[in-house]
Amino acid sequence: MEHAPQENLCDGVESCRRAVRQQVRRGVDLIKLMTTGGVNSRIGVGLGKQMFDDEAKALIETAQLYGKKVAVHAHGADGIVLALKYGASSIEHGTLLDEEGIQWFLKSGAYYVPTLSTVNGYLERIAKDPNAYPPEVRKKIDWRISITGKALQQAYPRGVKIAFGTDAGVSKHGRNADEFELMVKHGMTPEDAIKAATVNAADLLGLAHEIGTLESGKRADLIAVTGNPLKDVTVLKSVSFVMKDGTVYDVPGSM
Repeated sequence: MEHAPQENLCDGVESCRRAVRQQVRRGVDLIKLMTTGGVNSRIGVGLGKQMFDDEAKALIETAQLYGKKVAVHAHGADGIVLALKYGASSIEHGTLLDEEGIQWFLKSGAYYVPTLSTVNGYLERIAKDPNAYPPEVRKKIDWRISITGKALQQAYPRGVKIAFGTDAGVSKHGRNADEFELMVKHGMTPEDAIKAATVNAADLLGLAHEIGTLESGKRADLIAVTGNPLKDVTVLKSVSFVMKDGTVYDVPGSM
């Protein structure tokens, strides 16, 4: 039986430094690591921390040595704190965020990326096939659905910086705008949800000098919709106009 390539796995400080350097040699713009288990993983060790402090520190510091941003998959509170303590740029998911995690977000200035629309992918697959996931995974998925949005409800009022992200692949590619509806449902204003996808996302990616706002000298990237997204954010699901780098593209189904 063939096994998946293992070069992206590391074990111990030197192995972790080597793994980052290998990705840098390949020309990556971003390093992403996992400090906790995943919902879809069949490894039965939970969603808590699965990396030692010295390993996380080695990964993040090596990435920063080469000027790379570091995104971190983390569900458990201990894995969130571990990543933020050593300088992660963002936490993706952050499902079990607690007070200590909030304090580290505020202290570090890192972004929280809630990825709420993962639940849409789960719900749609389960509706189509109740046995779409193995029992041990389905248990975690049911939990993820039940708890989705609670971390955002804690983080947003406290002033934690929020950036937009969907974890597409779990949810469907091209359905990014579903995330707006869920962000507003779980406490954000439409205006701040839109800022999370534009101003904040550009800042997180280190691209605020190119994108994120409409200003002279920046890329002419914009969309248009019918309706006012500040009153009804769901209108962003029906885009009627797309401009990329100043070029207008046809939108299927638009007039």
